Amino acid sequence: MTANTSNTNITKLFSLNPPPVVPQQEEVELSAPTVENDFTFIRKNIYEVIETGQTALSSLAQIAEQSQHPRAFEVLATLMKTIVESNRELLDIQKKKLDLSETQRYGDRSTITNNLVITTAELQRMLAQKIEPPDVN
Repeated sequence: MTANTSNTNITKLFSLNPPPVVPQQEEVELSAPTVENDFTFIRKNIYEVIETGQTALSSLAQIAEQSQHPRAFEVLATLMKTIVESNRELLDIQKKKLDLSETQRYGDRSTITNNLVITTAELQRMLAQKIEPPDVN
């Protein structure tokens, strides 16, 4: 008996919808390891995990509902938690990509503080004579 035949028998036995056909994955070009390529690859994988989890979630919900077995509900809750964590991961990689792209664009952002300490009298003299302030390094 093949796996496909056993899936069909289980589907008929429990009156479930047949399992979805998973499409073949596209090949991702890995020739140039860049932040954008890595981000695209990771994002695609997380999307697939979430989509597969959503499909499995509906099937597990039906099984748990029909069986009323505590273990089935436990597995269902674990899968729900995993899907939520995958969604959080998706947001985390978005934030990390944004941080990396800003670092690449602007470099390491350092705060430069210029302090000029002069007296009021010196400031008034400079304004009256339009003298440039001393260079502060």
